[in-house]
Amino acid sequence: MRVRVLIFGEAASRLGRSLDLELDEDATVRSLMGLLAGRVGRPLRVDDGLTVLVNGRNIALLDGLETRLRDGDLVVLLPPLSGG
Repeated sequence: MRVRVLIFGEAASRLGRSLDLELDEDATVRSLMGLLAGRVGRPLRVDDGLTVLVNGRNIALLDGLETRLRDGDLVVLLPPLSGG
């Protein structure tokens, strides 16, 4: 299956802002994050403030890292916000 990933923040400098990836049919957000972490060279962790959206919905409102991905899904990775 094929998914598109949009990446914002520091990870975009290493991965690019947009990726089209071919994944196994049983792929989850967890397996996608593992694949991307391998390319970045460090873990990409939701518990560090990274927000992950699948088709515009926060995975916290779905099945978290176990959210199953489907062909054509759009996954967006948003870094934690800071500022004042």
